Amino acid sequence: MMIQFLHRWLGALLLIGVIGLAFATARNGMLLPAMVLVGITAIQFGLGVATLMLRVPVVLGSLHQAVACLMVLVLVYLVYVSRSPGPRPEPAG
Repeated sequence: MMIQFLHRWLGALLLIGVIGLAFATARNGMLLPAMVLVGITAIQFGLGVATLMLRVPVVLGSLHQAVACLMVLVLVYLVYVSRSPGPRPEPAG
C-alpha cells in the first residue's frame, strides 16, 4: 500500500514540476517541447488514475509504462536542446 501511495504522490508532484518546467523554458524558446512534455505527463497521470480505478488491466498497465518511456525520451530531448553550445574538450591521446 505504501508504494502505491508514494507512486500517486510522486506522480502528482511530477505533473506540477513539469508544468513549472514548461513555464521556465517558455522564456528560452523551447515552449513546444515543454508543452509536449506537459501533455504527455498529463496523459500519464490520467492513465495512472484509470489503471487504478479499473484494477490494473494489462493493457492500461502496459500503456502506462510505454508513456513513461516516452516521457523520459522527451525529457532527455529537452535537456539536449537546452544545453548551451560551449567549447568541446579535446580528445585525449
